[in-house]
Amino acid sequence: MATYLLSCSCGESVPVEPRQCGEMVTCPCGIQIEAPTLRQMQQLPPAERQQTVAASGWGYRQGVLTAGFLLTAALVGVGVYFMRNEPLPLQRMDRDQKVARGVETMTPKSMFDLWRVQYQPIFSRGRLDVFVDQYQVALDREILMYRLYRWTSFGLAAAVGVGSVVAAASARPPE
Repeated sequence: MATYLLSCSCGESVPVEPRQCGEMVTCPCGIQIEAPTLRQMQQLPPAERQQTVAASGWGYRQGVLTAGFLLTAALVGVGVYFMRNEPLPLQRMDRDQKVARGVETMTPKSMFDLWRVQYQPIFSRGRLDVFVDQYQVALDREILMYRLYRWTSFGLAAAVGVGSVVAAASARPPE
C-alpha cells in the first residue's frame, strides 16, 4: 500500500496511508494533524519504501514441517507401543502341558463339571471336530487387532510425513 509524507508545522514529515484519509494523525512532536482526502493525499510526496528485513524466526514451511514431524513421531510411537505389547501366540506344547497339569490336579467332580460344560454339547451333536478353544480364538483376535493398530499407525505416520514434506515444499506461505 502506498505511503505519503504529510508535513507538520514543526518541519517533520508524518507518514500516512490512504486508509487514514480524514483521520487525525499525531506528529512525533505531539501536534494532531488531520490527514487530507484521498485526492489531496495523492498530491503529497511519496514516502520511501523501507525494505523489511525478514525475521530470522520460523517461517510457514518450518511450521508445517515441524507439525508434520511431531504428528509422525506420535504415530510411530503408537505403532511401537502396539508392536511391543502384542500378546504372544499360545504355543501348542505349552497349552498341552498346562492342560495335563490341570487334569492331574482336578477332582472327579470338577472333571465331571468340565465334561458337562465343554464336551457333552459336542457329543450330543455327534461331531468331535466342533470343539473350539474360546481362549485361543480370543487371543488370536487380540493379536490381529494389535497388528491392525500397529500397521495402521505406521501407515498413517508415513502418509503424514510425506504429506507434510509435500505441503511444505509446494505451498506458498500466507502473505
